Amino acid sequence: MTGEPADHPRLVPVAAATSISQADILRAVLEDAGIPAFIPNENASVVLCHISLAVNPDGILVLVRDEDEQAAREVLKLPAGSDGPPQREPAAARKTTADEYARMAARSAVFTWLFPPLAVWTVYCIGRAYAVRRQRPPMAPERFDRNILCAVLFGVAIALVIGFVYWQMLSRL
Repeated sequence: MTGEPADHPRLVPVAAATSISQADILRAVLEDAGIPAFIPNENASVVLCHISLAVNPDGILVLVRDEDEQAAREVLKLPAGSDGPPQREPAAARKTTADEYARMAARSAVFTWLFPPLAVWTVYCIGRAYAVRRQRPPMAPERFDRNILCAVLFGVAIALVIGFVYWQMLSRL
């Protein structure tokens, strides 16, 4: 009878990818070498690509038959027992520097003209930039100061313009 566990080969993971694109590339490399590969829950990973690592914290697995594991690792040039290519450090584990907060503040201040509630994010970034600066000095102090100055000046200018527009609207009532 088909469907019995004895009829199906045992699948083992040979790689874990951070995106469905990377998993597809690994599968294509394996299939090009004549090794059938399988990505479990592929459709879910495509549809839910923005949260695929939240659903699968180990990454998107690329599976091969048990008897093809060594050949697949040789094709991918992976040592036995590894889960795939080396992964980048997760963004949550990396510390945001004062320079990055200052740059985010300057950029968000510029775009506050288009979306005024973004001013809240600008103020948050300025505060975080100075809080982080106390712990770790910025890599480029002059760029840090320029970005903060830009954020503050744009923030003040936007507040004045929005205040003026509201004042004009209220004075016509």
